[in-house]
Amino acid sequence: MTGNAAFFDPPESVRGMKVLDRNLFRKTVLIPGLAVPEKSIGKLAKSLKKEVLRFRSIKPVVELSAKDSLAKSHKLMLFNPLKIKSAEDFNEDQRTVLEKLNVVLSSFQFYSFDMNYDNWDHAEIIKAVLPEELEAVTGFAIVGHVAHLNLRDGADDYKNLIGQVILDKHRTLKTVVNKLKSIDSEFRNFKMELLAGEPDFTTTVKEHGCTFTFDFSKVYWNTKLGLAVPEKSIGKLAKSLKKEVLRFRSIKPVVELSVKDSLAKSHKLMLFNPLKIKSAEDFNEDQRTVLEKLNVVLSSFQFYSFDMKYDNWDHAEIIKAVLPEELEAVTGFAIVGHVAHLNLRDGADDYKNLIGQVILDKHRTIKTVVNKLKSIDSEFRNFKMELLAGEPDFTTTVKEHGCTFTFDFSKVYWNTKLGTEHNLVASQIKQEDTVFDVFAGVGPFAIPCGKKGITVFANDLNPDSYESLVLNVSKNKANHNSNVHCFNMDGRDFIKQIFSKEMERIWKDPSPKGTVHVLMNLPALAVEFLDSFVGLFNQSSCKPKDPNCLPYVHCYYFSKCENLEQDSREAVERVLGCTLDDSISIREVRNVAPGKEMMCIKFRVPESVLFKGNVETEGYALNCITCDSAADKECGDPFTANQEKYLVKCEPEETYCGKTVSTEDIRSRKYSVHFGY
Repeated sequence: MTGNAAFFDPPESVRGMKVLDRNLFRKTVLIPGLAVPEKSIGKLAKSLKKEVLRFRSIKPVVELSAKDSLAKSHKLMLFNPLKIKSAEDFNEDQRTVLEKLNVVLSSFQFYSFDMNYDNWDHAEIIKAVLPEELEAVTGFAIVGHVAHLNLRDGADDYKNLIGQVILDKHRTLKTVVNKLKSIDSEFRNFKMELLAGEPDFTTTVKEHGCTFTFDFSKVYWNTKLGLAVPEKSIGKLAKSLKKEVLRFRSIKPVVELSVKDSLAKSHKLMLFNPLKIKSAEDFNEDQRTVLEKLNVVLSSFQFYSFDMKYDNWDHAEIIKAVLPEELEAVTGFAIVGHVAHLNLRDGADDYKNLIGQVILDKHRTIKTVVNKLKSIDSEFRNFKMELLAGEPDFTTTVKEHGCTFTFDFSKVYWNTKLGTEHNLVASQIKQEDTVFDVFAGVGPFAIPCGKKGITVFANDLNPDSYESLVLNVSKNKANHNSNVHCFNMDGRDFIKQIFSKEMERIWKDPSPKGTVHVLMNLPALAVEFLDSFVGLFNQSSCKPKDPNCLPYVHCYYFSKCENLEQDSREAVERVLGCTLDDSISIREVRNVAPGKEMMCIKFRVPESVLFKGNVETEGYALNCITCDSAADKECGDPFTANQEKYLVKCEPEETYCGKTVSTEDIRSRKYSVHFGY
């Protein structure tokens, strides 16, 4: 257990042992503990997980003494002795947790545990035995049932003990050998000596779907191969044999030769891909010609021993190795500032914390790893998440196309895959344009537009998104001309109140500039909000001077149909209740999942949609005052502001009174005109 080294180390009396005596590996440790009600064990272990004992061979929860009055209803929970030495070491927050779970500090006691040889692994035992000035021999390679070591200078007196310890601690091993430094000059294989176990060197190894059986004492097997190359020729040879040279992130392709090698002062050892070059015979004629020109002799071919460890593999390789073969490796994740977030696949739940820790270990800039849960907040559409590893710090900062965004990732929505889309849309909008961002989030569209001096009205229903939006507008100095206005409203209310008011102001302007863009980036729901535009101005006295004054809508939508464009168009037209003209633009934004595409539908909202129900633009009189009676047929005259004398129906009566009314009366709903569509 990290941090418990001195406390749980083997006894100091074994230092210098040269003949293994397992009976001397005995030590009694006193581990602090508290009596915990059985029903509260899980909750307390979770709340105090950093303090609870974690040591491979000692259970963190044990039985209380039979003499203890609480023995029938409680268990003894053990704690890290480097963090908790007495009841006084629990802080106020921890004491509050203990009190809520009915754990009393007066039950604090020490648990006596007798450690023996079985409680330590091979590395801990070898480190305890060797003299302190001698580096511990903990690394070795396994070839089938054979473990082979390269013992360091000074460890010779301890070699048989080291071999026996490794044999004891690894059930699959039957033989432990040490490679000697002398090399057979003819076959270039290392000689070896038996340290422990059976003298059985015929072993079987599996590699990349192939099985290899050989006598390890007579042939060479390794994953690293090389040639001694004159230093001045290294660059040329690396270029000429670039497909054969070793390329593995944690192993340099050129290393030093052994100091005992006669070429060590003038040459380096160049390593090759072991799947392509397994012996000197594997170099073809062209390659041999290159080697000869560069004064590289094939007789210098040798194997380089490299001890790989945790640091040598990346997160994807480690996770793939850990997960069962039938479970697809979880290698992909997105990084949002210092937070890495995953979408774990079904079946990976038992491995989720390990996966999180590996990702945390392998990426220095990451401090927090979370898993997105499948449930979605129905109101604000943000994913719930669980912490897998690292700090529970979800407030993060992201940079995107020259803008900085700060937000609490656990409370708002942010998608790293939409950066290109944000930049594309913002780049198409001109400085004289006006933007209404209905679902603005933390500002990925609004802020780059605001920085360009564009007038922006940005809205989001989520109060946390709104708070971050306001903060990010300020941080990015996007409002230096008071051109960015932020709102915390429902999308429909924003369209009906803010958008409609500003559109009337623009239409009243005798010389309006630019184009109006309405951004609706909520692909799961945005189409449903389009009904807010239907009849939005049916009581308005303002009208656009020409079609160019009508707003463009950029509506995002998820389509699962084979014909993406047709499905997207029909979804929009169905809500608007009209057929859009050919100026509509439909494009694919990104693939969200198999069979699911995110689409963007850009169109001008037709005047007939915005003014639907307005008698000045759409009404046709069913009866006019010049007709003889209400029973006469429709006259078909269009009803306009210049033709006020139409037969109307008084409210609440149902009869035709024939009264002449003004258009102002009609707008105020004092009367309702009979008209058709």
